[in-house]
Amino acid sequence: MKRPLFKFFIITGTIALILLALGIVLLSLIISKQKIEVEPLSLNYPAWFSVNQKMNKEMKFIKNGKNLSANRTVIVTKQEANAMFYMAVTANNTYKQDGPNYNVQYMNFSGNDFTVYFSLDIEHKTPFGNIINCRLRFIPQIEDGTIKVDIESMRIGELPIPAKLVNYFISSNDDKINNNKPARDLLSAVKSFSIERKSLKIVYKPENMMNLLSGSRGLDF
Repeated sequence: MKRPLFKFFIITGTIALILLALGIVLLSLIISKQKIEVEPLSLNYPAWFSVNQKMNKEMKFIKNGKNLSANRTVIVTKQEANAMFYMAVTANNTYKQDGPNYNVQYMNFSGNDFTVYFSLDIEHKTPFGNIINCRLRFIPQIEDGTIKVDIESMRIGELPIPAKLVNYFISSNDDKINNNKPARDLLSAVKSFSIERKSLKIVYKPENMMNLLSGSRGLDF
């Protein structure tokens, strides 16, 4: 065997071994044998009662069918938002139906941003496990008919993902994000969604919200 060809095989083999080692390290960082352990939030009953009253008030207004052309504003406090998230996470994990095999472990609104922890079962056993745990901190916003999401931090397993890279990917796919049917339906009803003074400010269009809700299963207008 000629020496240049021998060197080529040595270099190629070395690169392949390095890539294989990097792949194994990457898998060990991403995949786990168990779901992420998070200290669960407790339910704030007064906040849950308060946010239910607000939602019922808006539902009654919409069902009344009067003055639906004027925008309405709903302010949801940090405590009320977290009470809603607690119930949503509990319902998601208690009444799990067929579909993507993931579980939301934790949702929280700090007053400045949102934090979500969820676990995905890849349904294939590996030496490292079969669970991918994800942690995400972000700021969502709806403004001028556009959904915007600013990622502050993201971690897949033990691997941190650069926020700038994720935000670049999101901004590169703005059209796809905002032009799919669920997004169009949401944007037709919600004029703006923002964080103000550690609370959520939601401005919506009652007439469009009525159309959106009437098209949802189980709601009769």
